[in-house]
Amino acid sequence: MPRSPDDLKALESCIQAMRGYIAGNIDSRAWKRDASNSLQTSTIGTQWHDRMCMATSWLRKGKVDSAFRIFRKCTHNYEKILVAFEPRLFIITCHAILRLAGKWPDLGRSILQQMYALATITFQTPDYPVVTFLRSILKLGSAKFREFGLAYARNCVAVFQEHLLQTSQFLVDITIETTTDLVSFGVMDGASAISALSELVTALQPLKERCLDVLSIKTRIAWNYYRMGNCVQGLSLTTNIISESHSYPPSPDQAEVVRGCHVLSFCTNRRLRYLLDATVAGEELVKYCIATYGIGHKNTVDVLSDYMDFLKEDGDLSVLNSISQTLHKAVDQIYNDEDI
Repeated sequence: MPRSPDDLKALESCIQAMRGYIAGNIDSRAWKRDASNSLQTSTIGTQWHDRMCMATSWLRKGKVDSAFRIFRKCTHNYEKILVAFEPRLFIITCHAILRLAGKWPDLGRSILQQMYALATITFQTPDYPVVTFLRSILKLGSAKFREFGLAYARNCVAVFQEHLLQTSQFLVDITIETTTDLVSFGVMDGASAISALSELVTALQPLKERCLDVLSIKTRIAWNYYRMGNCVQGLSLTTNIISESHSYPPSPDQAEVVRGCHVLSFCTNRRLRYLLDATVAGEELVKYCIATYGIGHKNTVDVLSDYMDFLKEDGDLSVLNSISQTLHKAVDQIYNDEDI
C-alpha cells in the first residue's frame, strides 16, 4: 500500500469517485443486461479495450513500432468513450493503465495525461466523477505507480461488492480480471488465485444459466496450474473444458472459453517439448481464431504472432512464410480500420 499521505489521499479519491459513480448509476439503463446476461457496452469501448491490451502485449514482445501506432489511435478515440460514459469506463481504464504501469510507467502516465485532458474538456467540471477518477490516478504516477495501481485494483472490487451480488456478471468479470493481474505482477500466488476462483465456481455452479461462466473460470484455474508448473493437471482440466463446451450453443462467451483452452493446450505442449502436439495445437488455434473472430481481430493477431515465434524456434519452417504473410495481412487490416 502507498505510504505517502498525498498518495493515500489520491487513492481514496479514486475509490470515492468509483463509489459515487456506481451508486448514482447502478439502476440506470446503461447497467441493464442484454440477452446474453452481459453488461451492455458500446462497440467503441470494447474495441478500445481490446486494442489497448493488444498494444501492451506487443510491447512485451518487443514490437514497439506496431504497439505505438495502436496506442496513438486508441488515445485519439478515447473521447468517444468519454461521451458515451459507459459503465465499464472505470475498470477498463484501470486495467489498461495497470498493464502498462508494471513495465512502462512513463508511457502509462503519458496516456493517462491525455485521457485526463480530454475528460476536462468534455465534462467541463472538476468534480465530475470521471474527471476526479483520472486526476486521482494521475497523482499516483510516482516511482511506485505499479503498487498504487494494484492497491487501487483491489479496492475497485471492494467497492463493486458493496453494490452488486456475488454472482453479478459484472462483479464476477472484474474479480477474475483483477485476480489475473495480481498474479501476473507477482502480488498473489497461484494457489491463492485458484482458491479465489474456486469460490466463484462454487457460487455459480448451482445456477444452470451461468454454465459458461463456470467454464471460463475453470479455464483461468487451468492457466494458474500452468503458471505453477503443474502442466499435467492443467492440460487434463483443459481437455475436459473443451469437451464440455461443445454441449452448449455457440456464443461469444463460449468462443472465448474455447479459444482460451486452445491457447493453453498450445502453450502447455510447447513447454513440455511435445513439439508435434504443439504444432497441431497451434494450427488448430490459428484456424479457430480466423474462423471465429476474423483475420484482423486482436485474438487472431496474437495467436498468429505466437505461432510464428514457435515455428521460428522449434516448428516446421516450411509453414513459417505462410504464417508470416497472414500476420502482416492481419496487421494491415487493423491499421486500416478507421473505427479505432
